[in-house]
Amino acid sequence: MIDNGLSDGFARGLNALVFEGGGCKVDHVYEFYIDQLSQDRWKSRLKYYGWCVLSGDQDVDHDYNAIERWANTGVPVFFMTKDVWSLPIKIKAATILLAWSGLIKNSSKSGLYVIRKNAVVEPLVFKPPKPSRPRAASQTRVRLAAEQAVPIAHQRSMRFD
Repeated sequence: MIDNGLSDGFARGLNALVFEGGGCKVDHVYEFYIDQLSQDRWKSRLKYYGWCVLSGDQDVDHDYNAIERWANTGVPVFFMTKDVWSLPIKIKAATILLAWSGLIKNSSKSGLYVIRKNAVVEPLVFKPPKPSRPRAASQTRVRLAAEQAVPIAHQRSMRFD
């Protein structure tokens, strides 16, 4: 299944090359869920149908919540790295076709994977953000007071007429 981050024409083109050649069928999410389900609802149905996803989601390289949502689907999901995204559409499609055996190899294992520019499929490695340490209330008050204070040298030169 191709998600809504990639065009349905892209899905049809891949299907013509892969399925017509005796491989697996490539469908676009719009073929099943046009305006019927929210994004999270269709993602929840992926495992039930046994689909794999080739995603156009570009938030996965910086948004931990996006990664968590995809990981919770329980199906194999393949993302393209930024260098693959930046390729012209024909080269991008050729890269995916070259990586197709890696997609098939990992399609039976739930997980998140990336497709690199050299057509290598690897597990997605993402470190969750470190939780920010909250400031103590006293530190915040001192900082705000310091920002609002007018230096004494400036107070003397101020005229109040």
